[in-house]
Formats: sequence, C-alpha cells, structure tokens
Amino acid sequence: MSLVIAAFYPLAIIWNESRALLPRRLVVGDSWTYKVVFPDSKSYEMTESVREMIDLNGTEVYLLLRDDTQHLSTEYLWITLDWQEIKTFTPNIGNLLANSTTTYTPPVQLFQVPFRVGDQWTVKSAVRTITKVKSTTIDSTALLLELRTTSSREEVSTPLCQFHAFKVTVMKNGTLFEALWFDTELGQVVYGEFYNDHEKVTQTLISYGSSTNTTWAAANGFLPLTAETRLFSRTVAGKLSQVISSWNQPASVTES
Repeated sequence: MSLVIAAFYPLAIIWNESRALLPRRLVVGDSWTYKVVFPDSKSYEMTESVREMIDLNGTEVYLLLRDDTQHLSTEYLWITLDWQEIKTFTPNIGNLLANSTTTYTPPVQLFQVPFRVGDQWTVKSAVRTITKVKSTTIDSTALLLELRTTSSREEVSTPLCQFHAFKVTVMKNGTLFEALWFDTELGQVVYGEFYNDHEKVTQTLISYGSSTNTTWAAANGFLPLTAETRLFSRTVAGKLSQVISSWNQPASVTES
C-alpha cells in the first residue's frame, strides 16, 4: 500500500499545481467584502457578489453586483466565465436622478485565462457610455487602450488569510495604472492597488461568503468560526494556515 501511495503522490502534486492556473468557477451566492483605503486613511467597505448566471446571446456570463456599505455606489457587471467584461450598469449616480450603461466593444479581457506568469495582452476597446439624467440622455464613446501583464505569482497576506496569487499589472500610456492580485482557488481578486497622480488606493479582501456553495466554502475553510477568528485551509498546498487575529491587519505582498 505504501508503494502505491508513493507512486501516486507526485502525480497529485502536479495535477493540483496545473489546476491552480485555472480560476475556480463562481456560483450564484458567492460574495466578497473588501476594505478600500484612500491616501488620507479614510476607508469604506465594498461588497461584490454573484447575483445570476445569464445566457447572453449564447454566451454564459456572471452578473455581478458591486455595492459599498453606504449604498452610494452600486454597479452591475456582466463578466464572461473567462473574465471578459462586456458591460456595466450604474442605476444610481451619487444623489442624482441618473443612471448609466457602459458597453465594451470588443469586451475587455480583464485576466488572461488560464493564468500563466509572463502572459501579456493589449486591450483595445471602444467604450460607449449612455447616461440618462431625468429627461436628458448623454451618449459618448471613448477608446480604451491598456497593456496588461501577468507579471508574477506572490504570497499575499490579508486579514482573511494568506493567498498564493497571480499579480496582474495594468499600464496606460506607459504608466502603471493598477495592480491586481488574483487567487485562482478563490476565483477572485484578493488585493489591489490603484494609482492616480502619484497617490495609491488599496483594496483588500476581508471576508468571503457563499449562500449556495457552502460545501465548497466549508471544504476550503471559508466559513467563519467566530466574528473575529476564521480558519482557512489550502487544498492545493495541502496545509492549514493559521488563525488570523485582527480584521485591521494590512495586506502584505511577498514575491515567490
């Protein structure tokens, strides 16, 4: 029996590592909460959740809802299973009686799937935004040009747990615009940095939940044990992370 285990154990490791390059398929009920921190240390929490799976002209897409804790900014996003953004809808713009719909032609490839370090792709998309303010409609189109790169795979420590995430950088006009760390096991961004006028805004994952995928969540240790303490297990690595102690612990990134 020990010989059989020894023979198959290396194969299991290889299979898990290759599988980790593909993001987990999201399910309705998945929900992630982030803490967004501005340069002046002001912050708020934002939640992103999978509301529906939709057939859009023969293409299966996620309908995601992005909402902040004060409900001042609500946005719906149509994302394909291979992470192409098709369109967004903002039902309320601030305190104005206004809404806007933005479509991308062709869709924006947010992440290159499967994830591989060194992959680089150019985003060139016509962005059409239709804004309705009371009885007025504003129709505008702009060209989006970006260079996106899966630059590395790094250890990212967040208040939730430690992730082994792919770092994707976004360049505009030769300048770093944002950097996103995507964990393929979770199937979502776990940390992000956004740059504007030499200032940095950070977005850190602080909790994950699922109303329908509780079996997967429990198997991967994402169900809360208490309000302050969560246990997280890594199936690919085959190990348990330690219990976190503080929700206010900042994220840190270490390149592997």
